[in-house]
Amino acid sequence: MRARQCIIESYLPFARILAAKIFGRRIDNDLDFAEYMQFASLGLVQAVDQFDFSRDILFRTFATHRINGAILNGLEHMSEKREQISTRRRLNDERNNAIKSVIAEAEIDTFQQLAEIAISFAFGYILDNPHIYQHDEAITQESAYGGLELKQLREKVRALVERLPHKERLVIKSHYLNHLPFNVIAETLELSKGRIAQLHSSALKLLHRSIRNIEICDVIL
Repeated sequence: MRARQCIIESYLPFARILAAKIFGRRIDNDLDFAEYMQFASLGLVQAVDQFDFSRDILFRTFATHRINGAILNGLEHMSEKREQISTRRRLNDERNNAIKSVIAEAEIDTFQQLAEIAISFAFGYILDNPHIYQHDEAITQESAYGGLELKQLREKVRALVERLPHKERLVIKSHYLNHLPFNVIAETLELSKGRIAQLHSSALKLLHRSIRNIEICDVIL
């Protein structure tokens, strides 16, 4: 273990050089150099642990591939995660703005407006397809029981989606399950974006009425 630590420490400056080269070729400033160095350090540790001294190959050559690979893989993962977060935020903003716009036109009181917005948030959470962003196993729940309840509730609500009128069903499935923005759905159905917002609001209201008829689940959110 002492020899391992000595090798890692002696090659850290080399790992820093490789990280600096990739950092110098970056096309954005989303991550600090410290992030690049962290990936490089992990690559170095993997190289030390996996290097076969019996093979006729220089450790520096082996480590170079491992360190560069670790940096690039780390950056790719971070980029995908940022893109997922950005996509989810954009879709959430779009659906919530659509709900607010339809509610404003209906001229209902403030309490009803808040209730409608809360309902839209709730259905958005239930209908959202977690497989687009991560596997179900990766979703943090306060308990296994709560996770099972949420899964069962999602299945029941999605079954109700299948009973919606044709256009409302297409809007909900396209937006929540396939994560298409309203403008793309509008082009597909040859309707205006405003009409898609109205269909979206109408679908949520129909789902709200229908869900009262199914067994209530005590979901831990």
